[in-house]
Amino acid sequence: MLVFTILGLGTVVALSASISIRILWLAARNRELPELLIGVFFAAITIELADYGQRLLALSEFDARPVLFCISVGSLLLFDWLVFRPASLWAAAITCITLASVIAASSLHLATGEASLGVRMVWGLGRSISLGWAFGESFRYWRLMRKRLAIGTGDPVVANRFGLWAIWTGAIAILPIAGLVTRLIAIVGGGVEAWETGTRIVLTPALSVFALLMFVFVAVAGAALWLSFFPTRGHLARVRARAEARANQGAGFAAA
Repeated sequence: MLVFTILGLGTVVALSASISIRILWLAARNRELPELLIGVFFAAITIELADYGQRLLALSEFDARPVLFCISVGSLLLFDWLVFRPASLWAAAITCITLASVIAASSLHLATGEASLGVRMVWGLGRSISLGWAFGESFRYWRLMRKRLAIGTGDPVVANRFGLWAIWTGAIAILPIAGLVTRLIAIVGGGVEAWETGTRIVLTPALSVFALLMFVFVAVAGAALWLSFFPTRGHLARVRARAEARANQGAGFAAA
């Protein structure tokens, strides 16, 4: 299981790193704050996953999570607020309260040297809020663009981009919940053993099935993430062709 974990982790790190480099390069060229925030988010995620990998392999005992969680959650919260709801007071309040909670939890971890259950819950909640917010806004704009496409005033590529964003943000947003389910399955199946720094999850038949499902789930999210930032010509051609086919079909029904 460790081999598959490392391979999957390495794939995600490579994907996240390539996206962060490209977006930060665009941010430096265009001098746009939203691009900078998303680039910083993916850069923090990349370093965070790499840090987890080296601790998993016992290459280092240094835990960079407190700082990285603040950067990743904070940058995405600011992106959600400034891009989708810049004039909203409730959006500003959610951003400030969530970020303050994550900073407080990280400060507690730095002060005690332990990632308690409470700290982990605040981290997971902060990440789910920031990603869940991005998912909700992306899904809302995807539905709006679909309605515009139906009357011939929307851009199919933009609509597809919002749909892809909804897929990958929603997928990553529920990963903390998936982690909790993993632990519950392990506990029920007797697959959790005491370890020096917490618990070690041992692969059981039920957990194997769940891990396979999550692998497929993450693979789909990874494909959506890649296409949302690096759409191929073939993908764009298919999106436009499907939109044109629907438009022609609608025109045929109207004529009939």
